[in-house]
Amino acid sequence: PRHALRSTFEVATMQMPCTICAILLLLLLASPSTRGYTIRVCTDKDCLLDGAADAISMASSLAPATCKVEACGCLGPCGGGPNIQVKDGEGKAVKDGRPGKSSYYLFKGINSAEEVASMYSFVTGKEVGTGRLAEEKVMSTRGPLDLDRTTRIALQRLLYVLVALFLKTADEKGTWDVVGGEVVENSYAAGAVAVFVASQFMGTGSKANGGPPENE
Repeated sequence: PRHALRSTFEVATMQMPCTICAILLLLLLASPSTRGYTIRVCTDKDCLLDGAADAISMASSLAPATCKVEACGCLGPCGGGPNIQVKDGEGKAVKDGRPGKSSYYLFKGINSAEEVASMYSFVTGKEVGTGRLAEEKVMSTRGPLDLDRTTRIALQRLLYVLVALFLKTADEKGTWDVVGGEVVENSYAAGAVAVFVASQFMGTGSKANGGPPENE
């Protein structure tokens, strides 16, 4: 029995380093540095107008092995896109700390292969080149009347103020019908309703802009 116990102890002692190595290996594989990054490219209406389709293609072509590229819905601040959010292995957003950039948790204006490579180089800590895409830039289709979502929200708020002015004027005059001495039946009420209804067609919601909700 004593001999058997000693043999068991010796076998267990020999296997302990292997067990420890296996545990360390699992911890290493689970660390954020080895789990990679998720590159989320906004494909909502505003960023699509700014060339998000080209941006996601460039991001996929230049992506290092540790980065996975996917499309997503609106990321927040619209205009000046395409916008990209980078998440680390723990699901935390990475701040754009490149010199001269916004230091925001969003990579804004990724509109060329050079910008994509710069983003990857910063995120991974390794130099990423543009390769054959060196001169490639995104193709923006935004026209002069294609206001970004932030501007549309501001205009909507101004229309709300106009509705309030209609109501305030009617209350002060004690009538809904008299405009400049002329009687126009329900003029203030009709004006307020018309402006309010118009404000609802500004397309200020991200899902209304066509972004894929399944990735939000």
